[in-house]
Amino acid sequence: MMSNLINNAVEAVENIKKEGEGIVEVSYEVKEEEVEVRITDNGEGMPQHMVEKINKGESVGTTKEDGNGIGMEQILGTIKELKGELVVKSKQGEGTEFRLRFAKCEKPKWFADKIEIKKGSTVVIIDDDISVHEIWKNKFNGYDGEVKYFTTGIEGLN
Repeated sequence: MMSNLINNAVEAVENIKKEGEGIVEVSYEVKEEEVEVRITDNGEGMPQHMVEKINKGESVGTTKEDGNGIGMEQILGTIKELKGELVVKSKQGEGTEFRLRFAKCEKPKWFADKIEIKKGSTVVIIDDDISVHEIWKNKFNGYDGEVKYFTTGIEGLN
């Protein structure tokens, strides 16, 4: 869903802006009861009749030459499945803003609020996603102990 929205925003910017002038912003805000995600662009904008249909949760088809509208249908389906809310604002020639709101959910029971590590301990990170290793490297920057990174469980056990 997020990928579709971001791709659409990038395409809208590429369609009318000269190189370096297009802006796509993705932001979020965590509120007491909900999370709001905003995707904003300064691209070509959408016709008002499409905005109204999307805000009603109706499928809109596509205006793309090689598109079929499945992306927006998937977005609307996901919003409905997650009991979220989608609000679109758009002005042709100026850009579009998508606001997605979802109720905050309880964190999983297995999720730790904090991890306590004794000074000098060895920390082992096992994950097949190298970008996750980079996140942990930033977290452990300056740590007074050893941190070992592995991409498989077997590698970590060995």
